[in-house]
This record gives sequence, C-alpha cells and structure tokens, in this order.
Amino acid sequence: MRGIIFLLELLFLLSVVGLIASSLGLEVLKDWKVTLIITAGALFLITTILRKQYKSST
Repeated sequence: MRGIIFLLELLFLLSVVGLIASSLGLEVLKDWKVTLIITAGALFLITTILRKQYKSST
C-alpha cells in the first residue's frame, strides 16, 4: 500500500511540474494543460484518500 501511495504521489508531482512548465511557455505542453490539471486533481484526491485509509489501518 505504501508503494502505491508513493507512486501516485510521484505521478502527482510530475503532473504539477508539467503544469508549471506549460504555464511558463513550454510549447509542447500547452495542449496538455487541461489534461494535466485534471490528472493532478484526480491524483491528489486519490492519494489523500489512500493516505487516510493507510493511517487508519495502522
């Protein structure tokens, strides 16, 4: 469970970095801006729920 949470947090971090890069003007990521926002939001919610479940189970 801990490994899954770590992997999802890493993907969230990559989504946020990509979102920042697209905001700063990286042309390749400009088309992916909405997708990165949705992905980052979903990963944040999933990791928050999983972290709470993991803490309550230990």
